[in-house]
Amino acid sequence: EAAAAGNKVVLQWIYSACSGFLIQPSTRGATIAHAAARQCRTEVLEWIANTPALGVTLLTTVGKDGWTIAHEAAAAGHRNVLKWIFETEGLGAGLLSSHRNNDGETIAHAAARRTRLKVLQWIMNAPALGIPLLTTVRNDGWTLAHVAASRGYTRVLRWVHTAPAGARDMLTQQVGGDTIAHIASRNKCVKVLRWVANAPGLGVPLLTKVRNDKWTIAHEAAAHGQTDVLRWILKTNDLGGGLLKRQTVDGDTIAHIAARHNRVDVLEWIADTPELGTTLLSVARNDGWTTAHAAASSGRTGVLQWILARPELHGLLKRHAADGATIVHAARWHNHESVLDWIGRLDWTTFRCHLYHCGSTRP
Repeated sequence: EAAAAGNKVVLQWIYSACSGFLIQPSTRGATIAHAAARQCRTEVLEWIANTPALGVTLLTTVGKDGWTIAHEAAAAGHRNVLKWIFETEGLGAGLLSSHRNNDGETIAHAAARRTRLKVLQWIMNAPALGIPLLTTVRNDGWTLAHVAASRGYTRVLRWVHTAPAGARDMLTQQVGGDTIAHIASRNKCVKVLRWVANAPGLGVPLLTKVRNDKWTIAHEAAAHGQTDVLRWILKTNDLGGGLLKRQTVDGDTIAHIAARHNRVDVLEWIADTPELGTTLLSVARNDGWTTAHAAASSGRTGVLQWILARPELHGLLKRHAADGATIVHAARWHNHESVLDWIGRLDWTTFRCHLYHCGSTRP
């Protein structure tokens, strides 16, 4: 409390009485230096730096969340603290360039997470930091642009778009194949997709870029139940039904992906969309698997029940894959007893016989 309030008198009193108390972290692992950085108390940080038994050791201590005092300052938008760190012996650019120890986030990621554009600009202009720090990726490969896209922060993306080429390249960088458009689709950030569509140099080419496994932004949206994103794709020029009907490298449609992830609402939306409907729901993968096979192999009895409730889709429940596999085989191969129990409770005796008596060439 004293550090956050900038009360050096209290801190000095505590230090005189029991200096060890000042190095004890909070329940979340934050030190008094984190508290001071968060509240822009450079005078407290200066006092810590000059106090024996505290000094640089306390200033460079990381919290349980892996954040340094630099991460705290960046997230809070305190450029004065960052400047103080930069100019302080034993801290400097080294501390400012450090990664969060659990996921590799830099102060640039922390700033993007809170839309601190002035901090990003400060990093851009700071000697020994600049574009190299701005473009540093997390352990999972995410740039600050991916972080911004995941949160719907178009202000950050616009800032990156106006940055020099080295930084601007983050907008088209792929992580495991994921673009910022895939990330936005996953997180229901339609305004990011809309911004990408209208941004010079990005637009449709970025929106239609596929992952390594050929997943489009539509597959990503289907997997996460983002029907708002799917609707936006449908009504957007140069995307529309064509993008929604794309198949992955294995032949998965958005219907297969929705079935596998138990997204009945997505399947319902496909069924009720004239441009898609039963035609898309009935498309098979390269190996002949239907949406019913995808559901059975993932234990999605809710999806199978939804298919059963739609007479026009009953054929999916009976269809054989290229190797002769039925949904029974798909469930057995993945040990989904709940699916087998569901099939066993069906009233259609002939239907059950059809499934159980049809062999598969797969062992």
